[in-house]
Amino acid sequence: MFHRFHLRKKQVSSHEISPEAKVEYKFIRSDKRSFINHICTLCDEPIAYKSGGEKVIELECGHMCHMDCLMLFVNSTALPICKYCKKFNNRAKECIPKENCLKDTLISQYLVNNKMNSPVHETSHKSIDKHSNQKYTSSTSQNKEEYPIHLLRTFFSDWFINQSKEYTTITPWELDHNFGLLRLVDKFEISYYPFIKKKLAVCLLFENILAIVQVQRESIKCNEFSEIHAESIHLYHTENSRADLKYQKIDYINCQIRKADYTGNKLRISLSNTTLRMFEIETEKNGVLLNWLRGFHDKKQMFDAKYFTSNCLELPVMQIFENESTILGLFNSNRLIEMGSINSVHNSIILRRSFYLRNSMETDIMGTYNTITSSVLSIKKEKPSDILLLIQIDEQKITDQKDQIKQVIKNTLMALKLKYPEYFLVILSATGEVLLMDSIDRLNLDNQLLSGEEPKNPFRLEISSIRTHVYGTSILENLAIVAVSNSAMVETTSILFKNFSPLISKGRLRPNEIRIKVGYSNNDYSDVVSELVEIESWDYLLEALCHTFSLDYDDDYTSYETSYDINSLEADSVTTLEIESPFKYDHLYTNVGNHSSENI
Repeated sequence: MFHRFHLRKKQVSSHEISPEAKVEYKFIRSDKRSFINHICTLCDEPIAYKSGGEKVIELECGHMCHMDCLMLFVNSTALPICKYCKKFNNRAKECIPKENCLKDTLISQYLVNNKMNSPVHETSHKSIDKHSNQKYTSSTSQNKEEYPIHLLRTFFSDWFINQSKEYTTITPWELDHNFGLLRLVDKFEISYYPFIKKKLAVCLLFENILAIVQVQRESIKCNEFSEIHAESIHLYHTENSRADLKYQKIDYINCQIRKADYTGNKLRISLSNTTLRMFEIETEKNGVLLNWLRGFHDKKQMFDAKYFTSNCLELPVMQIFENESTILGLFNSNRLIEMGSINSVHNSIILRRSFYLRNSMETDIMGTYNTITSSVLSIKKEKPSDILLLIQIDEQKITDQKDQIKQVIKNTLMALKLKYPEYFLVILSATGEVLLMDSIDRLNLDNQLLSGEEPKNPFRLEISSIRTHVYGTSILENLAIVAVSNSAMVETTSILFKNFSPLISKGRLRPNEIRIKVGYSNNDYSDVVSELVEIESWDYLLEALCHTFSLDYDDDYTSYETSYDINSLEADSVTTLEIESPFKYDHLYTNVGNHSSENI
């Protein structure tokens, strides 16, 4: 436009241009900048990747961002800090729009949201002096019923692992793989036959193991659960375990619980070599032991957050965001976990991400907590033009329902084939060996999927080899990488720990990827995997992919081919896949989620 007008100006003499025309020329010239090659300072994606009708905002600092990205921050609690000002100029400048009208609108909305639409009813705040040694507990008063069960499991599993460090080493993946999901946690007085002396203990009932952590009696007066320290740990089978557990300095009794019965205020548990009694202590709720009796008799019974723990202390939850779909918690004084839920009704699909705070910065961060942290949840990922699907299956976990799960996986693969007829599929074993690898249109899923046959020439998967041999040297336009696994979260064998950076598509700073764990975990692995989605079972795999990549299988509804609207009802029902830094200054935390292994 400017070049075309400049040529016309050469052909017209200066005395032929009227004053009105000169004024019109000044009006036509625009100060707007081209945004085609810019990156959004909030989501790190190209500015050109925007929804239909979405505005591109130029900030006072000169950088640019998406309108929706900025609105998500303003709808939360605070104006964000421009990443690029911090990165290149070492200046902490807020993302304030350059346009005065938009600036006034956003500031007004920010003030109204803070006063009237706070998603958390803040009943109490604790301001901690940065020179104090006091530990931070909770900034909000919430009922335990409001906590996600996944966050409860993470907190108490993390505490149990830390307590066991004095006696042995129980890794997070061992706890998940061998112990099973954590079902109940409570404090009781216990006594072994001949029932002469009672001891205080924290009892944790997993799917496969009953863990009894005997603690000091003074611990009952602790204001924080993290201050309770173990004197001894005893482990008992609740049913047959898949592994032979051997831990030094831990009393591990390799026997099943024979019988459990409830009389009065005590629960009597018959073991093969002794008898254990559990007594209720003072608690806000009665009948706590009745829940445990149900747990012993029905080993598949899972308890929701209301009954998960009745007499353990409050969690260090910092903030619950809008619609309770996102929750923020501080663990071990320097670990921050943020958790989102796609399906807020059934919690069938959840998202985890965590950050680690430097020890030197811990008290400063807690001292400035009244600024209140903020979070951005990217609603969806861009719909890809092609998909690379990697599925890792531990067949021992699906033995009881192998045929049914095989059919579910096959249906999911065939459904994706309708959208991507030639997508590339890789099937791996629990140990990371390639069992099947080819284009979906050349595979016979009936005979090859979960056939049980050992590979003739087993080999480990290398992402760089897939890049070379499958996609060649051509530029990847918009490839989505989907990694799915139900196997143990071992860093050397799990596909979820792979580094997919060789498969970055054109115009992106990082791969368009989603990592899905089939089956919930007690522990949080987002310190190693930057983003991890957990689904309840294989039945939810296709749903998670449809939510993530805007796939629609309704023949009468074709609007998925166009850009999605972030304010639509469908978008509001989804909370996937990217959580930005919850802190105001990037240098205050260290995110170690990028240390994935390349070769497994």
